[in-house]
Amino acid sequence: RCWDAFAGAPAPQNTALCIRKSKLSLDTVDILKAIGGIAAFVAAFISWRALVSTQRNSEASLVLEFMKEYSSSEMSNALRLLRQYKDTYGEGFASKWLNDLRDGGEEAKEIDRARRKVSHYFQRGHKLYVSGYVKKRFIQSAMLVDGVALYLDVNKPLEIALGASPTQDVFTFYESENNKNYYVRKVFKKNA
Repeated sequence: RCWDAFAGAPAPQNTALCIRKSKLSLDTVDILKAIGGIAAFVAAFISWRALVSTQRNSEASLVLEFMKEYSSSEMSNALRLLRQYKDTYGEGFASKWLNDLRDGGEEAKEIDRARRKVSHYFQRGHKLYVSGYVKKRFIQSAMLVDGVALYLDVNKPLEIALGASPTQDVFTFYESENNKNYYVRKVFKKNA
């Protein structure tokens, strides 16, 4: 009988609205399961958003660190020194540098320090990207700066003089990305 679900309450007038105790119990379990499933989905979504937010914050912090390094006086001096060296010695600058470096020349040692500073900056960014630690937007934000043209124009020949392959991944990567960068292409490829 329908009315025993109401623990002694008088029988309802409309028996179609009656809910049996066992039916109520089954519906409650189903509702609790559904609420639990929704809660688990919401928790997973919130966790995913927190992970994405943490990753973006880490990447933003890394961009700031790279931009700070790029804007340092040491980097500015290194870039300027490399550009001046190439402009002074022209097309044969890389072989002249290598010969002078082997002879222990002070200017060649200074160029070598500048080369290492600039090369390591761009190589670190590339390694972070290919290792999956940062996304393409990191490269676009922090690495496609004006100095990438100098890196390809001056550092690449110096690195090749030391024995690096001209198709080394890092060079190929930055050449490809540099060709996509309108500002760098327009300003720095004009005279090339």
